[in-house]
Amino acid sequence: MEKGRVSYMSPKIQNEFISLTARVVRKSIIEAVQERKYFSILFDATPDTSHKEQLSQIIRTVNISTSGCFIEESFIDFIHFDKKKGLEISKIILAKLKSDGIDIKHCRGQGYDNGANMSGIYNGVQAHIKEANEFAVYMPCVAHSLNLVGQNAASKVLPAKLILGQIQSLYVFFSSSTERWNTLKPHVHKMLKSQSLTRWSSKADAVSAICEDFKGILDALQELINSETSNSETLASATAHLHQVSNFRFILGITIWNSILGRINFANVAVQAKEIDIGAAGKHMESLHIWLLEFRKNGYKISLELAKEKALPLGIEEDSGFAYRSTRNRIPARYRDSESVVVEPSQESNISRFEREFFLALVDKLILEFQGRFTSLYRTQEDFGFLWGKTLADSPTEYLEKAAADLALKYNDDLSPEGLVTEIGRLRTAVIPFLKDENLQNLHSTRAIDILNILTRNNLANVLYNCHTAIRIFLTLPVSVASNERSFSKLKLIKNYLRSTMGQERLSDLAILSIEHEKTALLSFDTLIHEFATAKCRRVPI
Repeated sequence: MEKGRVSYMSPKIQNEFISLTARVVRKSIIEAVQERKYFSILFDATPDTSHKEQLSQIIRTVNISTSGCFIEESFIDFIHFDKKKGLEISKIILAKLKSDGIDIKHCRGQGYDNGANMSGIYNGVQAHIKEANEFAVYMPCVAHSLNLVGQNAASKVLPAKLILGQIQSLYVFFSSSTERWNTLKPHVHKMLKSQSLTRWSSKADAVSAICEDFKGILDALQELINSETSNSETLASATAHLHQVSNFRFILGITIWNSILGRINFANVAVQAKEIDIGAAGKHMESLHIWLLEFRKNGYKISLELAKEKALPLGIEEDSGFAYRSTRNRIPARYRDSESVVVEPSQESNISRFEREFFLALVDKLILEFQGRFTSLYRTQEDFGFLWGKTLADSPTEYLEKAAADLALKYNDDLSPEGLVTEIGRLRTAVIPFLKDENLQNLHSTRAIDILNILTRNNLANVLYNCHTAIRIFLTLPVSVASNERSFSKLKLIKNYLRSTMGQERLSDLAILSIEHEKTALLSFDTLIHEFATAKCRRVPI
C-alpha cells in the first residue's frame, strides 16, 4: 500500500467477511449447546420492514463452570417463514434444529407466546414438538401471561376501561399537533406516553406520567383554551378533555390504576431477566398475588386519601365527575303502566358505588385471572422445589424421597429413581459446609443456581449426579420470550426502511454479530483472517 493511501474492502469482500465472522460465532454457540446437552428452545415472530415474517430462534442453556454456573439465552438466527398453522411452524423449527446439528431429544423446554398456533394443546407448535420429544415441557411466557391477566380484567370492568381510554385520548390530543405538544412541555416533567394493546408496561408508563403531572396537564389544557391562536377544533377538544379529567372520579381512577399497574410492571420487568429461573418467577407471581389480596382490603382507602390530597389544591370537589343517576324513572312515562315497578333511588354514596363498580370489580377480576394463568409455572416449581431452599432444609426425609421418586419417573431418561432418592438424603448435609463460600447464611436462603454452584465447584457433581442433572434441567426451562423480543429491537435497527431489500442471510449474520457482541468481541482477528485467506486460496496442488 502506497504512503498516504487507504485500502478499502470491496462490498463483496465485506459481505464474505461478515458471513465468515457470523458463522464462527454461530458455530461456537451451537458447540456449547451440544456440549451442555440439555437446552430449551424459544421462538417468537414479528414482521420486518419489508413485511416478511421473521421467526427469532433463541436457545437457553446452563453454562457449567467451576468459576460459576449461569444461565445463557443465545440468539441463533432469524428465519423467514410464511406459514401460520402450528404443524407447519413446528416442521420449520425441527428442520432448523436438525440443520444446526442440535438434537431435539435433548430439549427439555419450549417457550412461546400465548398465541393459539403456538400454545394450542392439540394443534399448536408445542403439541407437535412434544410428539417429537415428550420431555420438551411447554412453559407459557410469564410476561405474556401477566399481560393477559391485566388485559382480560380491564376489558370486563367498563369504568376501569374508560379511565385508560381517556388517558390514551389525552395523549392522542396533545401528540397530534406540534403546537399542542409544545404547549404541554413547559408544564410537565414527564411527557405523556402512548399505550400499547399488548404491552401493559406501556400502560403503567402512561398512567404514571399523567399521575405525576396532573396539575401541569390541566394548566396546559387551560392555556390552549385561552390561547387566541387555537383553532376551533383545538378549543373544542381541549374543553372536552378538561371537562373529562378535572373531576374527582378521574383522579381517583388514575390513582388506583397507578398503584395496580406499577406493581404489575415491577413483576413484569423482573421476569424478563435472562438469568431468572422458574422458581424466582413463581415467587414474583406469588408476591404479586399476595399484594393484590392485601390491596383489596385497604387499597381503596389509601387511594382515596391520595386522590383527596391531589384534588384539594386544585379546588376539585370530592363528588365531582360521578354521573350515576337515580333508577327511579328509568322507564319513560309514556311506556310505564300501572304495574310497572318503580325502583327507589339508592342510598349508596358515589364514593361507595365507585369502590364496588370500579375498584372491587377490577381487583377481583385480576385475582380470578391469576388462579388459572400460572398453573404450569407453580406445578413445575413444586416438582423441582425440594432440591433447594426452605423445602430442602425443613422437609422430612420421607417427603424428599417421595418428591425425588416422582421427579425421576417424570424424567426417566435423565434421572435414576433409585439414584435420586438415595442422593436426596445426602444432599442436605453435603452442601451445608460450603454455604459460607457462596456468601449464604443458611440452607433456607439457597436458590437452584446456588446448589448447582456448590456441587460444581466442590467436585460433588459426580457424587450427586442425579441432583446435579435435575437442577440443570430445571434452570434450562424457559420463563419468558423476552430475549426474542429484544432481538426484534435489533431487527428494526438492522433492517430499517433504508435497507428493506436486505437478504435473509445478511440479516441473520448482522443480527448475531450485534446481539452476541460479547462473543464477537472475543474473536481473534488473526484467526479470522487466516480462515478467510484459506477459503480464498486459489493455489492448486501439483
